[in-house]
This record gives sequence, C-alpha cells and structure tokens, in this order.
Amino acid sequence: MTHSEGLTKDLQSKADPERWMRWLLSFCQINLRQLSNQEWIGLKSDLHALCQSSSPFDFAQIWRASRIAASPKAQFEFEKGQMRGLRTRRDILTVQKILKEGLTQLYPKQLPTDHDKVFRVWKVPASVPEVYMTRFSLMAGQRIRKKAPSRAKNTKSAFSPQLRFYPKWPDLFWLAVLEIIEQCGPQLRQCEECKTLFLRNKRQTYCSEACSQRVRSRKWYKKHGKRMTFAQRLPKRVRNL
Repeated sequence: MTHSEGLTKDLQSKADPERWMRWLLSFCQINLRQLSNQEWIGLKSDLHALCQSSSPFDFAQIWRASRIAASPKAQFEFEKGQMRGLRTRRDILTVQKILKEGLTQLYPKQLPTDHDKVFRVWKVPASVPEVYMTRFSLMAGQRIRKKAPSRAKNTKSAFSPQLRFYPKWPDLFWLAVLEIIEQCGPQLRQCEECKTLFLRNKRQTYCSEACSQRVRSRKWYKKHGKRMTFAQRLPKRVRNL
C-alpha cells in the first residue's frame, strides 16, 4: 500500500474531496494488521493530511470557506504531533472499524423494505464544543487573497458570514470525513456485481474492469453456451495441452 505517495504535496491535492473519498474507500478495504512499520508511518501521515484537507490551519485554507476549523488546542497538538485518537495502531484500527460500519449504515448492501427505516442514519462519535458565525474584514480579505493559490476555487466571498465549527481531536478527523462524504455522496455507488462501494465516474456501474468483464462473460455464456462443444467449454490452457 502506498497511500502517502502524492497525497500531501500541495494544497490543491489536499482540497480534493474525490481523491480523499477514494482514499477512504481504499482504507476501509485494507488489512491493517498486515502492514509493515513503514506503511504504518505513511498511513498515519495520510490521516493527518486528511484532517488538514478540511480544517483551515492557515489563511490560504480559510479562503476556501471550509466549515471546519481546528480549535487552538487542536492546532497546537497537531504542530506537536500529539493528535489524540490517531496516534497508536489501536486508534487507527478503531477508526477503520467505525468508518466501515458508518458507510455500511449509509449504503447498505440490501435496502430495507420497512418504510420506517428508509432514512439511513450514522451516529458519528464526534461532538462540537464551539460553533461560530464568522465574517472577515476588508484587511483580512486582502491578506487571504495574497496567500491563496491562484488555482483555488473561491465559492464564497471573504465578507459573507460563514458558519464554522471548532472541534478538538479526534472530533476534527470525523468532521473532516463527514464533509468529504457529504460532497462525494451523490457519486457513491455499490458495484452491481460484488457489492463493493466505489466512487462512480459518469455512468459507471461496476467498481472495476474485472467485475464488468465477469458480467459480460456470464451474459455471453448464457446466450451462446448451449451451442459450445465440450472441448470448447474447457479453459484455454487445458485445450492447448
């Protein structure tokens, strides 16, 4: 697993919700107990970068108008590398378990038939101790414009009132995850073949080419299989013996 490669190079990649959504789906599928020490280090680095993807630790990120901001204590802990709830292997195993259960709750393999259960709810283990409505001054807006990357897409004016949450660790991580799922939710689909959750591209129906090919082969065999001889039904490597 090479999660950390290319994920934390610049602000543009950190602010890409689709990229992080794919990372989260991959994170749910790996066996953490089989990772090497080096892979654990890369994984922890990615988890920290994911928190930064939503939480504005500087003016350039505040300009993106994220609703999540690190509380002063959380920011200090981040700078010291003391991110409570994301430090040990046990912490990360717990995070993976909760995330897998949450995605299963929101996107079950079989939809309920009971009308009372049509709303899918995931109770996230996070709380927000501080909530603010912020509005930047003219001087702050000028400073942000100078520091913000030219490629950044500014969806809101710096002078518009903005709702902002100031959580601590590990709540900051969970709110960052929720923001990513909220933005990518319309593209999340279950593979019609293997039921794996994936991020759909355009009208994509299957999670991989392997699943797509498996379905095509099954349809072809159902249509033409009866006309095949016994020898033709054998695998190609057997026929060539």
